[in-house]
Amino acid sequence: MDIELLNAISEMIAKNNDILRQEINGLRQEMQQNNDNLHQEINGLRQEMKQNNDSLHQKINGLRQEMLEDHNRLFNQFSALVEEKVTKEIRLIAENHASLVRNINDRAPISDLKEVRGDLQTVSENLIKHRERIEKLESEVKALKKAN
Repeated sequence: MDIELLNAISEMIAKNNDILRQEINGLRQEMQQNNDNLHQEINGLRQEMKQNNDSLHQKINGLRQEMLEDHNRLFNQFSALVEEKVTKEIRLIAENHASLVRNINDRAPISDLKEVRGDLQTVSENLIKHRERIEKLESEVKALKKAN
């Protein structure tokens, strides 16, 4: 009886072992399939990231080119402005400077001005005397007109 019981238990354990092996094999296959699916998904994401990366590089290169063109355009505009306005202004300043230098060179020397200062003082004094005399004569004329 003990042998029969042991044989029966042994058969049950063997059946349970078979069932467990089948379940384990099924789980292994399922895990392998999940693993394969994950690898495919990862590879797909890698490919998508590479495409996005390439697209971003193209956009960056396009923006870099646009910025370079804008820089060149602005530099050319600035150069034209400098050429047109600043150079013209510098030329005018140089011409006016030359004219001022000629005028300064054509002026009388300071020693001549010192000699003229005395004459100018005499003229100023005489002008004051003449103005006073004219004012006196005008008041006399007014008085005579009133008297007549």
